[in-house]
Amino acid sequence: MRRSSSSACFPSRRAAFDGRQRPYHGRDNVGVVKTVERIVDATIAREAGFFAAIRRRVESGELVIHYVLGNHDRLLRGAPLARKAVSMALTGRDDLEFH
Repeated sequence: MRRSSSSACFPSRRAAFDGRQRPYHGRDNVGVVKTVERIVDATIAREAGFFAAIRRRVESGELVIHYVLGNHDRLLRGAPLARKAVSMALTGRDDLEFH
């Protein structure tokens, strides 16, 4: 049986939000923030090659990043350490503006 690429790349919500925390508990909930940080760190580690390729282009001046938060990354608003990690992964700096 072939495994779909989406299940291979993205953890299920149940796996990502184990324990009592759920994304609908709000971005100010400490448990949600910690979970978001864990998910971001794991994603950056798993996709290190992708982030390195983007970062090289940003650092060379070939690419400029404009990060617009949408439905699927709305919880980053309440997770400053996760935003810094994403910023570092994409640009090599921790001052990327999130809109």
